[in-house]
Amino acid sequence: MNTIARKIILILCINLCLAVRALNCDVVYVVNLDSCSERLKKMEKQLNRLGIKFRRFRAVNGYDIKIVNAKTGRVEDNRSFHKTCDRNSEYWVSCERISFKYIPKHCPRMLCCGELGCALSHLSIMQDIVRNNYRCAVVFEDDILFEGNFKNVLEKTLDHAPHDVDVLFLDVGLCCANSDPYRADPGTLLECFELLPRDNRYVVKLNGKPSVFGAHAYVLTLNGARKILQNSRSLAWPIDNHIIMDKRLSKYVARKKMLYINDEVSEIHKMGRGFTSLKNSVIAGGKQK
Repeated sequence: MNTIARKIILILCINLCLAVRALNCDVVYVVNLDSCSERLKKMEKQLNRLGIKFRRFRAVNGYDIKIVNAKTGRVEDNRSFHKTCDRNSEYWVSCERISFKYIPKHCPRMLCCGELGCALSHLSIMQDIVRNNYRCAVVFEDDILFEGNFKNVLEKTLDHAPHDVDVLFLDVGLCCANSDPYRADPGTLLECFELLPRDNRYVVKLNGKPSVFGAHAYVLTLNGARKILQNSRSLAWPIDNHIIMDKRLSKYVARKKMLYINDEVSEIHKMGRGFTSLKNSVIAGGKQK
């Protein structure tokens, strides 16, 4: 074997090692509202059974955030904001941790305070990742049911993730023309994704026009957290759509089904979120049967 060939093999081995090391997750977050202690207990029971240590991250309550009209300085009523929001105005949205400018004219519908609070929660987690210099983190919302083989599938999924990953969604919802939700593996409907070289059975890449959504379970690298914070000084869409549509991010999706959203009503739904445009056309990661 000549010198050049040895160098090429060495470089490939180093890159492979770096890819694996980069996805040794430093922390597992569970996003949970103070008012949802029962959800936390259910998550704790599941994760303890799987032998996974986690850190509870206090979610931002949409009723407690501050929404200010950037033009008039008026402080908005959070509970009715999704009805009174002026599409042609811009709003400063903030909590004690972080803030962003909300620009409603770029989205087909108005966001409610629950969705804005959800965005602040996830951005706060990214801020925490950067502050602590975590190389990699797993983020769970608290309405998840895990498959029994979750830990094993997750480990294999991380092992097969490309070295350039910014965010790896462990589960997504899929918008389609069908009328009813149904149970589906995230990587099954490949029209939304791109297959990776060598027929990677665990990870697919989001293509240019993904019809997917969902931030209930994902893996985020330090580089990904930095990029999202930099690209989120203004928002027009819910945080999951905002991340998924960001072309500057390197985004992947797990192909193997390892978790579900449970049947409980989301707290965001209770804060005014509507589904007029998506009614009966959502595959939200499936429901456990």
